[in-house]
Amino acid sequence: MHNLDDVKVALPQLEYGKGYVNTVRAALNRAPNVYKKPATHISACPHDFQQRFDGATNYVAMGFRSLDQFANWKTAVGGCFARYQRWLANEPARKPDYTDDWPKILAYVTDEAPKLGLAAAREESLATTDINTEFAHRVCNRMSYEARKTFLRGLTVWNALVGSDIAQAALAGLLPASPSEPPPKQARKLAYIDWLPAEVSNSLRKDFARFVHVKRHGEDDGLNEDPLGFDPELRNLNFTDTSAKAYGYAVGWVYRTLIRSELIDANDIRQLSDLLTYRNIKSATRIFQEMRADEMSPLKSDAGSLHSYVAKVTQIAIEHCHVSPETKQHMEALRNHPTVRGKSVGKMSVARRRRVKAFANDMDMQTRLFESPEFLMRQCQTRLKKWNTMSQHARMQTLKLGTAAAALAILLYGKPLRETNLRELRVFCDERQTLILPPEFVGKARLDLPGEITKNGKPIEGELDPEAMPILRFYYEVIRKKLIAEHPFGKHHAESDFFFNGPRVDHAVEKSVFNALIGEGLALCGLEMDTHEMRHAVAFFVLDEDPNAIEEVAELLDNLPDTARKFYAWVEERKAHQSARAKMQAAKSKRLRGRKRA
Repeated sequence: MHNLDDVKVALPQLEYGKGYVNTVRAALNRAPNVYKKPATHISACPHDFQQRFDGATNYVAMGFRSLDQFANWKTAVGGCFARYQRWLANEPARKPDYTDDWPKILAYVTDEAPKLGLAAAREESLATTDINTEFAHRVCNRMSYEARKTFLRGLTVWNALVGSDIAQAALAGLLPASPSEPPPKQARKLAYIDWLPAEVSNSLRKDFARFVHVKRHGEDDGLNEDPLGFDPELRNLNFTDTSAKAYGYAVGWVYRTLIRSELIDANDIRQLSDLLTYRNIKSATRIFQEMRADEMSPLKSDAGSLHSYVAKVTQIAIEHCHVSPETKQHMEALRNHPTVRGKSVGKMSVARRRRVKAFANDMDMQTRLFESPEFLMRQCQTRLKKWNTMSQHARMQTLKLGTAAAALAILLYGKPLRETNLRELRVFCDERQTLILPPEFVGKARLDLPGEITKNGKPIEGELDPEAMPILRFYYEVIRKKLIAEHPFGKHHAESDFFFNGPRVDHAVEKSVFNALIGEGLALCGLEMDTHEMRHAVAFFVLDEDPNAIEEVAELLDNLPDTARKFYAWVEERKAHQSARAKMQAAKSKRLRGRKRA
């Protein structure tokens, strides 16, 4: 019977796409935790998989945060098992299987580097005695920079093993006669150069890659012999691949627009400073506006793209191309011009609105949400009494509940902050303190976020309700200290200014970790919500009490009033419907009073 390990070994031959194969691999690695059994005891039969998981709903017990996450895992693993069975049926004669040699070698060494770095040899069913210089060069040439580093680390340990007379004697017949020569070093390739139009020059691609690198790391780091003079204060470690992609699309918009209009010659555009001049940006803006004025244009209803493009390319020009102060003023005026900025109001997604409306109609869910901070703190306190006898996983789950309780206390008893502002709250620091805790936790805590770090540029201030103080004190004095000194997995958190601290002194807890622990805390309370949906829940509570409190909701959520009206108009309609039905019932009672039944 084929098992999960067989599927993992055959995964490179199952012809998955370059991106999705990583999703499938992660789902397969998670399977032992879901099955609660080792990989060798998990059947790779699609029929067995379907019988076990079709109709299963207890996703929390299996370690998933939501039903959607469980469904995605089933799709990945079930599809992989089916594809593996088809591959077995159509597979040509197999190469000799040398994988049994590896356990003997790995049992001899304690370092895992040969196992990690030389996985390519096992995937090719290559005999361990055939690992040579030709193999090392061939594999390295097709690898990315990060994978190449891992491979070379493994090759270094492998060569030390091959060169040891003691190892050669102990592993007779399993090691080659001589070490493998590593390939010559390659310069690291510039990243983030693939989001520009295919027709741009390589020099422009490299200049854009340099901008993204500097934007992320705050330094040139050897990409250019002439330092760019980038201000370290503008360093942004949250400049993700998605952000870089958006900037690349904005640069591509200017390039394509001007090339199609024959306003520039492609041969003259060698760097970003050649393309992103004030004249070029203004010309591209004018062309976009003319196209949007056409009644038949698909841009007729596009209210936000132009401002997004102009904001990004002017930022690149100001920060990277170092335009003159006068040109900088012109660019900022163009970016903020009413015809460019427009009046765009987003809208809630259909799926999210459906979940929020379901929450609005479920009084039990609303009650559980209000009780969630205290409930999670009590659960955490109960589990902490058994701390010395708990497993590492159970200890980590306990600390997650305590952290989730503190986060929910701030959201419910203070202000429903956006995820980034909540995660990066700072305490007990002189200048950048955003969560002000009273001495000895006696009194009220206060939020004080400057406009520079908020989405809309407005400062956020306000006191927390007294109910929040016991929970914040419990987190700070018990949970946070255990994360610093007794982290279950040895990755101790740093003692930093961040209230929700992480392993690094200069960085708060990671975004994915923070969102996951809040989701797990809410799931324990029987609620399937995320941090952002908490904001919608708070807005519903306020508007359910007073449908006219749109301005108050906008202030509480740090939103524009127009955004609040568009997001929550359905709450007013709901109240209007209830009021109309009550009036209909009153009219019916008035007219039928004293009338005999027919």
